[in-house]
Amino acid sequence: MFDIAWLDYDDFDKRLLSRLVLAVESEWKTDLNNLRIDLNKLLIANAFLSVFIFQSRAKADVAHYLSKFQESINSINPPHQNAILFSAYNFTNKEFEFHFWDGRQFSELVPQ
Repeated sequence: MFDIAWLDYDDFDKRLLSRLVLAVESEWKTDLNNLRIDLNKLLIANAFLSVFIFQSRAKADVAHYLSKFQESINSINPPHQNAILFSAYNFTNKEFEFHFWDGRQFSELVPQ
């Protein structure tokens, strides 16, 4: 279901799952429908932390995608309360940009 999943078990031998610690999805196509399909997987997961990796041509594209992602987040019922790290690769300048959804709003993570 996910590109990467980190599962925590109460009893691994019996496969008694206690929680989904980390769920990671990546989408390299830049059209919104494909991006939302993978984001939706994370929104229905009850992971402690989710990571969504995608690419864009420019910083302005990332801002547009994030506004559309917020629409997706807001449409989930009940509301998605868990954290999501958004990692956007700008293939024009070959740099990553990071944004964090804390369950209420986005904030940009700026390297120090």
